Amino acid sequence: MRRFGFAILMLSGASCYTYQPVGDTVPASGVEVRAHLSPARDFDIGEITVEEVNRIEGTVYSASSDSLALWGQWLYSRFGTRYDPKGAVFYMDRGKVPMMERRTLHPMRTVVALAVIVGIGYGMFDFLADPGGDNTQGQVTPPIEFHLIPNK
Repeated sequence: MRRFGFAILMLSGASCYTYQPVGDTVPASGVEVRAHLSPARDFDIGEITVEEVNRIEGTVYSASSDSLALWGQWLYSRFGTRYDPKGAVFYMDRGKVPMMERRTLHPMRTVVALAVIVGIGYGMFDFLADPGGDNTQGQVTPPIEFHLIPNK
């Protein structure tokens, strides 16, 4: 049952969001963004160096017209590998971020995800209400009686 609930949570969480370009506006602190870097940069995370990072997904820590600080959630290398930055904050020039996208709720995906969740929930509760699935149509079956036969 836990795996089933986790699948529903993943479906609803992953399918409801999309990224929209920010343009030249400065995003506010706390906004979730995806920053595309040009040229790709190397970042130190603890004792390792992630080379040729061209995209960072995270939350804006602070931003101005010429600088950007992101609390990183994921780093993506030019080769498509995803790295966990362990909650590091990355400081960069805004000029090295030619494109930034804001994470927003996607209305159609949200409606579809909610419909799927409601349908699955209805199916679960319908099954729990009648787990046997017999079609007695309101007929009550008598209880089973047991009689002990004494040993002779």
